[in-house]
Amino acid sequence: MIDKDIIDKALNFYNIDLQYRDKCYNCIEEINKKEKLDADDDEKKRFKIPSVIEIASYCRKRNNSVDPQRFFDFYESKGWMIGRNKMKDWKAAVRTWENQERKNKQSNDTLPYV
Repeated sequence: MIDKDIIDKALNFYNIDLQYRDKCYNCIEEINKKEKLDADDDEKKRFKIPSVIEIASYCRKRNNSVDPQRFFDFYESKGWMIGRNKMKDWKAAVRTWENQERKNKQSNDTLPYV
């Protein structure tokens, strides 16, 4: 963030006209807004480990049969890694588990009785 006080001291030191000061202040405000937006975007992109309650809520919303505690424990034991990569989106991982469970159920349904 650009500090207006520092810029103000510099403008006073160099006796810059008031009309140019306003332009400088407007530029500073725009730069500060953009930096804040960029910081907010970085915060949104950063992975946050979900709680079991968040996982359960998402599973209920999707109406799937994924066990939230099992999901949490599995990835907690692996340090929230998928292979060698850090997890980026736990909701995508839940959807993957959901698809795997659906496939397993379908394959179990088609097994012949012995």
